[in-house]
Order: sequence, then C-alpha cells, then structure tokens
Amino acid sequence: MVGATLETTPDGTVFRARIAVGACSEVARRLDDLEAALLGQQVTPALGDIAVAAHLSPLTPIGDLRGSAEYRLDAALTLVRRALNGLAQKELGSRT
Repeated sequence: MVGATLETTPDGTVFRARIAVGACSEVARRLDDLEAALLGQQVTPALGDIAVAAHLSPLTPIGDLRGSAEYRLDAALTLVRRALNGLAQKELGSRT
C-alpha cells in the first residue's frame, strides 16, 4: 500500500511531499528521504523516476511463503513510482 500527496507552486515545482508505505513493515512508514528529494523538483510525467531503492531504507519487510523481503521491496518501489507518476499526471492535467 502506498499513500502519497504533493503540493506544488503555480509553476509546477514540488514544495511539499508526503509518501507512506504500508504492509511492508510492522506499521506504515514515511519515506522522509524521498520526500526531501522531491522538494524543488519540477513535476514531469516521469516524476516517479526520482524514487530509488535507497529511499526505501525505513522499510523492514519480512520474507514468508507469500513473498521474499526483496520482492516486497521491489513491489514497494514500483508502487511508489506509480503513485508519483499518477500524481504528476493529475497535476499536469489540471494545468491544461
């Protein structure tokens, strides 16, 4: 599970970002380093590319018969990128 929100300036620059991942640790965790990396970035259709594996360091997934910890981290990164790209599309669409 990923929850994300962005606030931007009129020119499309990110000035506030909040991103949390659930079901990949005991409790949902915010991705503070990713939030910081997004500040000052211009919203583009590929905004999610800013997210990298190192941004998931607060997460502590378990491995079990349903999936390994590595799989869960990879899935979380994919979901974070999709969420950011979706927010970017929404933001860019509201400007046209």
